[in-house]
Amino acid sequence: MSAQHVLHTPHDLRDLVLHTLEQSTFVRGGRFDVVVEEDEVRITGRVRTWFEKQMAQEQVRRLAGVRRVWNDLAVTPA
Repeated sequence: MSAQHVLHTPHDLRDLVLHTLEQSTFVRGGRFDVVVEEDEVRITGRVRTWFEKQMAQEQVRRLAGVRRVWNDLAVTPA
């Protein structure tokens, strides 16, 4: 049986999303802002590649408590 996070507030989910993105080995050096409304997450900020943008979305999409991800990350190569 795998452990899942139990989320009680949008603030908890926001913190989990930010932590997931900041610790990701696929998304290095990105800048993120996260807005949570109920079970929907909007990610804004900057990443260096389209791959990083897609990986950020996929990692957030898989988190417990996330129903929908709006990926508004801008791709700006360094």
